[in-house]
Amino acid sequence: MAEDAAKVLEAKGYNVSVGSLGEPYNVKQKNDFFPLCHTLSLPHDYKEQEIIVIDMCYDLSYASIKEDIKEPQDGIDEWWVDHRQGYVNPRPFRSYSVERDFDRILNTGGVFVIFADTLEIQNYYLGYKSYSVFQPKLERNFNNWNFLTMLGDQAHHKIGNDHGAMLKFPQELPKNSPIILLLSEHLEEATYNCTLSLGSWLKQEWLALLKNKFGNDVAGLICPSDGRKGWILILPNLKKKAAFTTKLIEHILPDLVPSLFPEQESASWIHRVEYTLPQVNRLHQKIVEIREEANLKVAVLEHEIENEQNTNAYLFNLLTETGDALVQAIIKTLQILGFQQIKDADQELAAQGIEKQNREDLQIHDYETTLLLEVKGIKGFPCDDDALAVQKYVVLRMREWESVKIQGLTIINHQRHIPPLERDNALPFRQEILDVAKEQQIGLLTTWDLHRLARSFVQNKWNHKQIKDLFYQVGRINILPSHYEFIGTIERFIESKGILGIKIEASSLRLGDRIAFKLPVIFEEQKCESLEFEKNLIEVAEVGMLVGTKTHLTKKDIPIGIHVYKVIYNKMEE
Repeated sequence: MAEDAAKVLEAKGYNVSVGSLGEPYNVKQKNDFFPLCHTLSLPHDYKEQEIIVIDMCYDLSYASIKEDIKEPQDGIDEWWVDHRQGYVNPRPFRSYSVERDFDRILNTGGVFVIFADTLEIQNYYLGYKSYSVFQPKLERNFNNWNFLTMLGDQAHHKIGNDHGAMLKFPQELPKNSPIILLLSEHLEEATYNCTLSLGSWLKQEWLALLKNKFGNDVAGLICPSDGRKGWILILPNLKKKAAFTTKLIEHILPDLVPSLFPEQESASWIHRVEYTLPQVNRLHQKIVEIREEANLKVAVLEHEIENEQNTNAYLFNLLTETGDALVQAIIKTLQILGFQQIKDADQELAAQGIEKQNREDLQIHDYETTLLLEVKGIKGFPCDDDALAVQKYVVLRMREWESVKIQGLTIINHQRHIPPLERDNALPFRQEILDVAKEQQIGLLTTWDLHRLARSFVQNKWNHKQIKDLFYQVGRINILPSHYEFIGTIERFIESKGILGIKIEASSLRLGDRIAFKLPVIFEEQKCESLEFEKNLIEVAEVGMLVGTKTHLTKKDIPIGIHVYKVIYNKMEE
């Protein structure tokens, strides 16, 4: 069990032992046999324990690599495994080694609490090597459920390889039973890694506790039978196993298996359904209903989040992708921004039966001047060829189309493996590249700026005319829409009152004007609903004033030093 759970239970006086059935490990892939690493670690008194908690879930990414494996001497029998898969799991073999002892604990009244994982089967070979040639004597396959005979028998049971996070209680279960109430507390962060279809001979003893959205069992309780006095509780992968386990052992198992807790003096039986007051039962039922309703609402919201992320995936492909995936994300972004005649140069050539040539990635034919776009996704910063290569395509197209009304634009996803706000966005292009770009009439744009522009465009409901000219600028493109007029800079923020201090530097500001803040990611707009200068309310703020205005933004949202713009309505209406 989890170490923190063991410590809590030990502090409460329980006799707790922690062990392991082995650690899965990675190896170098090789078509040969190697001895099975002995990683079994069981306490000496494990055979006498009465409650066994088994956590089958583990993260393979932490499996250690066994580079130095010592082989036994020739002729010595040993259990071997092949290394063809690059991965070895000793747990199925070790599970089988404790099967008889665990069966005895179960049959004599013990309890097994199992956090279930998918079925895993591995072959093991008993044999020896003679002159470096492996001589097998016996081949066996075991699975990771072999620690109990009745669970490891895959001829009668099916452990399905499925996973998910949508869990629900069967309708027929009493909603206020202690185990259901306890599971309800942990359901929100629970996941399942397998489904359970136990043999027909267990039908009368199996009580399903949780199902997935398709109605398959993912958790349940196996009750005692004539030849088996113990209980088996099979659970999904709970995030807070320590909290669940301690509460289970302290409050649920003493009622379920009182023979294991003879020293338990608390009258916990008064909380059983048959003794509980009707009003208490109704309140318990209400708690369960509220949790179920909340889980359903969360599931709906998660589905909406997933749909939103899928719909807007192109915005994040701008920041992570390269090659054709990046080109397609830019096409989608340009369409959102209102461009209509966008051509993929490679697709155009392919439609004509011409194999891929070294040409520009995209063309925009919306206006008199045709725009040629070269797209790059790179790990670091753009070199001269990355940033300026589009110019040679401009020259080629001028000759081909017999027109001088052609301009180049390079769009770069620089430092694409770094989160965008952590990239060098101030100077992604060297000064020499900026100078040459202006000289050759080339525009330079980062995909982070394009991402910010697209999000601001959608959020603030800009129109295409207000941003189209940006793409025909030369040098580093400043993503400022045409209907924004710079007025000043944020110099103060009185957080307790939600008041910004704006230094008016370039143009006056009137009460009722709409203003925009150039935040680190997007432009945020709001109406100027108050103006204060030197503790007096005013109607107009003139250049040179430091004026206060209320905002819905927080100090974290709006850093000191950002630029403030006035939204010009006559340009908004173009």
